[in-house]
Amino acid sequence: ASATTKNIDRIEWSLEKATEIGEGGITPILCERTGHKGSKEERLQKILQTAAKQSHRTICPGLNGLIKLSDFVKNQSSNELLVGYCGNEYPKQSLQEAIKGENKTVLIGPEGDFTAEEVKLILDRENSKAITLGDYRLRTETAALQVVSAFNLIN
Repeated sequence: ASATTKNIDRIEWSLEKATEIGEGGITPILCERTGHKGSKEERLQKILQTAAKQSHRTICPGLNGLIKLSDFVKNQSSNELLVGYCGNEYPKQSLQEAIKGENKTVLIGPEGDFTAEEVKLILDRENSKAITLGDYRLRTETAALQVVSAFNLIN
């Protein structure tokens, strides 16, 4: 689940590359600092289908509709939620350790990161933890692709 970016071209590029790498499902989330509030779902579906075909995937990843972060967190009943964010208020586990196994959902924040309130909302939920994606601050779409790549390598 990833926040949308201000630039629609970055969203489209990210979806295309995540599909080629092997993403299973995509949910755009609406955060306090979300830059782009919506996009043409038909166009995004076509991008996913084209990328799936190009990479010889038999199944196109699911694309869920844009959802508010609070609603998304509330609706995640069985998956472990992993939130990647830049702050240091909570202890963090490495991405490589945190994503081992099944039923994991990683939340990637918007440009400017999640707010402190959003991180608290996520981590107050049972079966949630903070993760780090490494030493460098990544763009939203780069972080999402790093997570997809790591999932495929580790699992």
